[in-house]
Amino acid sequence: MTMDRPLTGQCAFVTGGSKGIGRAICLGLAAAGAAVALTGRSESAGPGTAAETAARIEQAGGRAIAIACDVRDADGVRAAIDRAAGTFGRLDILMNNAGLYFPGFDMIDIALDQWRETIDTHITGSFLCARFAIPHMIAAGGGSIINMSSTAGDPAHDSTANVAYSVAKAGVEQLTRGLARELASANVAVNAIRPMGLLSEGSLNNADWLARYREKAGGRMLRDDLSDEARMKRFADPSAIVPAIVRLARCRAEFTGNVVRRTDFDGDDFHTLIWRGTA
Repeated sequence: MTMDRPLTGQCAFVTGGSKGIGRAICLGLAAAGAAVALTGRSESAGPGTAAETAARIEQAGGRAIAIACDVRDADGVRAAIDRAAGTFGRLDILMNNAGLYFPGFDMIDIALDQWRETIDTHITGSFLCARFAIPHMIAAGGGSIINMSSTAGDPAHDSTANVAYSVAKAGVEQLTRGLARELASANVAVNAIRPMGLLSEGSLNNADWLARYREKAGGRMLRDDLSDEARMKRFADPSAIVPAIVRLARCRAEFTGNVVRRTDFDGDDFHTLIWRGTA
């Protein structure tokens, strides 16, 4: 292991690695030395697929495999994680990144299928991946589980017209806290991260959701009267999350059960967070 490749010899399993934030995380973990097993729902090998992400890692000299997997399917998740551990000989890092986003709907308007898919992908998917990854991590002497959350999961967040996603992310954060307590004795860290406005496919595809909802709601303003254009200008490139993810991937039980922001890891702040044990 070297300082510029601190994850050398480790294996990471990343869900939703086809594009956007997930792809940036896969490339970042690989650049830090980890072998990366990444999932996408499709087995195709075209642009914007898990296979393309894996190919980019290998072209850069890293090790990667792409696995088609729906994180809501227990048997599929178990098979994918066992394949990752079998291919690379171990499993040290789980990045629960797979997610989706249907903003702009009141609770009485959102389709039931959209509600179920949101809750199942974020909460059940994170639970299943952790459930089947944990035995491999314990066998490796410890590990790090990183759950993708959002400011939408904060109790103070205005969840109007976005309740399904907010409920899902709040559930992910509570799952994080519970798992951290259960796994501390096994030297497995469990933390959640709020990416703080990154340009994902979900955010780009729904860039006008506030405007659409305001029109439907008779012009009522949300989010401190912030326009969609002004809101999107605040979003950063997905690669901005990589330093925080790499640092969380190195954590074990000395830093666990925290919900952190990507921006908490600027400069030397991370070292303070580790020893304080809270964020």
